[in-house]
Amino acid sequence: MAAKSAFYADLNPAFGAKGQERYAIFHPLPEGGISLLNHLGSFKSRARAEQIATWETYLEEAYAAASEAQRGMVENPNALDCGFAWVQVDPGQHPFVAYCRKQRKAAEEARRMAERAAPDGRAGSALWDRVRRYGSKGYPGGWQFWCPGSFRGQAIGIHEAGARAFRDSLALQRGMGGARVTMGSRFD
Repeated sequence: MAAKSAFYADLNPAFGAKGQERYAIFHPLPEGGISLLNHLGSFKSRARAEQIATWETYLEEAYAAASEAQRGMVENPNALDCGFAWVQVDPGQHPFVAYCRKQRKAAEEARRMAERAAPDGRAGSALWDRVRRYGSKGYPGGWQFWCPGSFRGQAIGIHEAGARAFRDSLALQRGMGGARVTMGSRFD
């Protein structure tokens, strides 16, 4: 299991006018210092900011677990195991899903604006990773995270290992009560 993340909520001096307190999400940087995650917004309520920090921690830990599960696995070019895997969270109305939906929409808008500013394609991959981080609408319902982990090949076994670890990490979180977290995969 990945090490605990340290996303946290605190007063943000950059927001709030006329004495209004605003809270923001911060994340310690590996080299020291902290990062203010402005793209997550600012919040009037400390409880709301702490909930957002908790959900960001859930995602970071789940993605770290998926990448760790895939570490060292090698795709066999001679194997006929082309496919992909995903993790589904039901119901689609769960507060965690609502948060992911809102963040994906904001990330998509940021990506569109960056593409307009740099039409030659230089804005793409980092912003696309941010969009992908928050999952997408599942069919017929729920919310899905496609091919979680750092592997970008086609070996279904590697994708399944990452999806299994992502599912296990997310399902064990206390704040996911009421949500059913499942894993699926299929051959191409």
